[in-house]
Amino acid sequence: MKMVFLAAGLDGIVSGSPPSEKVQKDRWDQLNALMLPHLYMVIEEDFQYLVEDEDTASAAWIKLKDHFQRSTLGARMVAQKEFYDITHDPNRPISHYVQSVLATKNKLVSLGCTITDTEVMDVLLMRLDSSYHPVHITILSQKSEPKLEDVKAILTASSASDDVIIKSEPVEEVLAAADAGDSKRVSQVDDKGLHWCDTDRDGVCHRCGHPGHIAAHCMYNMPQSIKDWILTSRAPSPSLPSQEKASHAFAYHDYDYDSDSDAGPHLL
Repeated sequence: MKMVFLAAGLDGIVSGSPPSEKVQKDRWDQLNALMLPHLYMVIEEDFQYLVEDEDTASAAWIKLKDHFQRSTLGARMVAQKEFYDITHDPNRPISHYVQSVLATKNKLVSLGCTITDTEVMDVLLMRLDSSYHPVHITILSQKSEPKLEDVKAILTASSASDDVIIKSEPVEEVLAAADAGDSKRVSQVDDKGLHWCDTDRDGVCHRCGHPGHIAAHCMYNMPQSIKDWILTSRAPSPSLPSQEKASHAFAYHDYDYDSDSDAGPHLL
């Protein structure tokens, strides 16, 4: 809304200092009155009552600022909780997480709180999803303490450069996922739409069912409900000899073995 005021030549509404020269002031007053209906229309209906009795856009703007930027104990508590309890969803771009932290920080600042760059950096790292543990370690292992801009750049680069953050799973759990998919020939869909243990489709990860990578490089967190399903669905079987287990693991992880080559197994 501030940009609209500036474009209309009403920067005095934002700065609180209208022009003093008479000709300019008369024109400013006229535009100030004409801007009020435009301001009213962009306000959510539930809050339009705040400016219904005002005659100018500048008076309405002051009323809105007083209402939404009022620093109260309750508002600060809610904003503080939102800032420190923010959740990082690894299935969304890391830039979305960074911007979410900055947005909650700005909300606190508007309530009169002082939030340092160090606090923002601490929250970014504390609430970072465990799948980003390698990046986390990279940042913490810097010789000198990085600045906020450095941390933001490293996090963004970790996604932009297509670095795969591998979510490791115990070998038994990975093999169980393969067994569950092979024996049941069905997959389980979680609340994010991922098809777990889908071994029937080509071109998708046989662990999470998402295209673009293979099970050995799967970065998605396996929901507890899927883990429980795998463990209950896996039919008991006698222990396999070590060589058979190795072959089973290679097959599940999409390895290809060229018997005529000395290169050995390699990823498909």
